[in-house]
Parts: sequence; C-alpha cells; structure tokens
Amino acid sequence: MYRKTIISLIALFAGSGLIVAILYLYSADARSLKNGFLRLYPAHVFGRITQRTLPNRTSYIIGVETGKIFIGNYKDVQTVLETDTGLSFLHSIRLTFPITDPFLVSQSRVMVDSGNFYAIQQLKSVIFRIKQSNISAVEILMDSPNISSSASVPLSASTFILRTYYDPLKQNILTKRTQGSPFFHYRTNILEKQVDGIFCTDGNLLVNTDSKQIIYVYTYRNQFICLDSNLNILYRARTIDTNTVAKIKVTEIKSQNQTVLSSPPFTVNRLGCVSGDQLFVNSALPANNEAVSDFKRYAVIDVYNSKNGDYEFSFYVAKDHKKPISSMALYKNEFIMIQGATLFIYTLNNSFIH
Repeated sequence: MYRKTIISLIALFAGSGLIVAILYLYSADARSLKNGFLRLYPAHVFGRITQRTLPNRTSYIIGVETGKIFIGNYKDVQTVLETDTGLSFLHSIRLTFPITDPFLVSQSRVMVDSGNFYAIQQLKSVIFRIKQSNISAVEILMDSPNISSSASVPLSASTFILRTYYDPLKQNILTKRTQGSPFFHYRTNILEKQVDGIFCTDGNLLVNTDSKQIIYVYTYRNQFICLDSNLNILYRARTIDTNTVAKIKVTEIKSQNQTVLSSPPFTVNRLGCVSGDQLFVNSALPANNEAVSDFKRYAVIDVYNSKNGDYEFSFYVAKDHKKPISSMALYKNEFIMIQGATLFIYTLNNSFIH
C-alpha cells in the first residue's frame, strides 16, 4: 500500500511538472508571437465584388447618398465624379469653389452631405457650400480666419466637427462649429495627449449619418471614441490589437516653431468608415492566427459594433503595396474603397450587416 502511494505521488508530481513545463513553453511561445491578438474570419462574407477604373490616382470618396457615390480629387477641388453602387456609369461634375491656389487646394477637402457639396479650406476653416440642385451657385457657409483645422466632417447643413490645435494645452482637440451662436464649442477632454499632442492624437474623424454620432479612431494606438452630436463621450473602446501607447518619435524645430516625426511611425489603424451599427477599420497589424503571406497579399478590415465598441469579425480585401487604400465608405451592405486608380465595391452578405 505504501509503495503504491509513493508511486502515485511520483506520477502526480511528474504529471504536474509536465503541465507546468507545457504551460511555460506555451507562454514563452505566446510572448514571441507578433502582436498578441487573434482575428475571426467567417466564411462567405461577400456575395459580389465589382470594380471600375478611375481617371486618376488621387481620388477619394467624399460621400455616398441615395445609392450614388461621389468621388473627389486631392489635386482638383473643382471636379467631382459621380457613379452608382452598380458602377454602371461615371459622370463628371464641375463645381465653382473659389480655391485655385495649389497650396490651398492641397489643404482643402470636398465632402457631400444632405444634398450639398462642401469644400473646406482647412488652413483657415473657410467652408463653402454648393447645393446639388444648383451647382452654379456657391456660398460661404462659415469663415473662421483665426482657426485652422486638420480634419473635418459635416454633421448637418449648418454644423461641422473640426479637429484643431489648442495652444493652451499644446495638442489637438475636437470642436463643434455652427452657424449660430455659440459659433465654437471646444471640447478639450476627448483626445488624450501621450507624446507631442499632434501626431500622437492623429486619427480618422468619422460621422455616422444614421445616428449623427461621431467616432474618432486613433491612428497610432488601439482606441476609438464614440461621441454624441454635442461631443459628449458615449464610450471609449479598444481595437483588438495591444498597442495602447503611440509608438512615435518627434523632433521639435524651434527655429520654425514646428514639430516633425523623426522616424517612421508605428501605424495601428490606417482608415475607418462607419454606417448603421458598424465601424469598419483598416488595420495595419497582423494577428497571431494570420499567415504572414496572407497579410502581405491582402488588406484586412476589422468590423466593430458602433453601439458598444465590441469586435465582431474581419475580412480581407485587395491589396497593392504601391497603391494602398486611400479612402473607404459603407453604404447599406456595400463596402466601398479606392485603391490607386481603382474603385472597388464589396457586397457583403446581409447576415453580416446590421
């Protein structure tokens, strides 16, 4: 009996030691994995993929309304292309925004919302408006010569959300700009400074046209923020990777009163778009369960629930290292993106859209 007890104890300790060894090896292997997270890739996400060649490689999506896709040109504020979600035609619309200086053009963005075209000259936050029903008439909607913006989205025909630099805090903040008084509503508690206040707070400023909520997706850290139309924080959520702090290095050029990146930044989230109850994010990082060859061949889109920030699933789309995705949008069950001079539409099966 005593001998059997000794043998049982030895077996127990040996088994425990084996389990500990296995767990140690597993944990060591886990620490060596790339980014410490996994992705879920369901089958049969797409029902159809269509594409159409655009006339230039400087195109970007400015909005989608009533089944029509509007496309701007980074080098030409005056020209907008129009097509439908079936890509059955491609029309050119010539606008009359009074922005012709090459530098001001480079600092301007065109958007479409609620039947209007907007051109935002970001250096001085001058906002022009042209109604789609009368494209020959242009009006200055807002003029803010004492404030510049580095990102902007229309919330309504008379309200815009801007990202601007706030000198007292030495960092970017979000601002609500309206036609009526008060003209500016500054919110300094949304974007969180980690390094320099400029590059470390860089990100995609998005508006959900369905709910009128704003989502800000950080570029260099794994966080996005959901806000109501008055810039009150509804929640902060994490993207599925593990990079909580922006990995950037900056240098201050005092003679020019300027801060610049001193080394290539570690990008986490490249682009984003939101519609309905879902947020789509073009991630720059591979997951542990992805083959390196797959990640090199395709771009990955992570999908989150925009109501609570929960991760749902991921899917691959076309990728070209020389021509990365320049913009993307979501309209009903159509995921729309531009890569180089090609417009792609991925029709998602309805079971993946809500």
